Amino acid sequence: MGDQGIDVTAAHRWFAREFNNAAWDLVEAGTRTPAETERMLQLAHAACLHWEAVGTVANRQRALVLLAMAHVAAGQAMRAVDLARQCLAVQESGPAELTPFDCAAGAACLAAALRCDGQLAGACT
Repeated sequence: MGDQGIDVTAAHRWFAREFNNAAWDLVEAGTRTPAETERMLQLAHAACLHWEAVGTVANRQRALVLLAMAHVAAGQAMRAVDLARQCLAVQESGPAELTPFDCAAGAACLAAALRCDGQLAGACT
């Protein structure tokens, strides 16, 4: 099977944006059912996967912010901390592509993950 004339890069970008926006809607929701929490995680992982395929350093960093925050929202602290640290590593690999907001979001997702994990001292530094 070929790609049937599909623009694969455009498809990756479309799915990345759609999954990203849907995941953020669930992250920011006041409450979620267990099924919505699972969907939030799936959407965040899918967005990250698609951005890894075609995105810039900035896209990948932002996807990891989302992924870490989705795990915070799901109460999965250890995974959230790991993802937030991955996010900061990506930030360090391409700082010229990132805005000050991106850098602040990366630091905030680590603080939220550490707080979720009960590491309050680390969350404030």
